[in-house]
Amino acid sequence: MPLTGQCLCGDSRYTLDLPDLPAAYACHCRSCQTMSGAAVAIQAMVPVDRLRVEGALAEWADIDEQGVATRQRFCRRCMTRLYSMNDARPHAALLRAGTLDESDRIAPIVHIWVKRKQPWLTLPTDVECHQEGMTLERFLAIAAPNFA
Repeated sequence: MPLTGQCLCGDSRYTLDLPDLPAAYACHCRSCQTMSGAAVAIQAMVPVDRLRVEGALAEWADIDEQGVATRQRFCRRCMTRLYSMNDARPHAALLRAGTLDESDRIAPIVHIWVKRKQPWLTLPTDVECHQEGMTLERFLAIAAPNFA
C-alpha cells in the first residue's frame, strides 16, 4: 500500500510508492532553520519516479554559487512546502517528512550541519551526526532501501 501525505489545507496530496516509510534525516543548517521557521528540518530523500503529486503547486528556485538550482515545491493555496528537487540529483526529491500522513512514525537516522544546531536542542546519542553535510554516497548507503 502506498504512503500518502498532504499540505495543510489538503489541496495538494501525494502518494509515495515505497514499501515502508523512507529514511529521514535532520538538517540543522541555517537555510533549513530559516525556511522551516524551526530549529531543524526533517527530510527524506525519495526516488522522484515513486512520488505522485495531485493539486496545483507553486515553485521557488534558489540558485547557488555554482549555478545549481534547488526548486522548492509548495501547495499553491496554503504554501505548505512539500518537497524540493536539486539539479545536481534530478532522480531524487527531498520530501518534507512532516507532510506524511504517518509523520509521527518518522525518526531521523542521521543529523547533519550539527555545528549550526540550536544550543538548547539535545540530540540522541545513538544517531549518526555530522558537523557539516555528508556525501550523497554516505546518505544513500544509509537510506539504501528507498532506492532499491
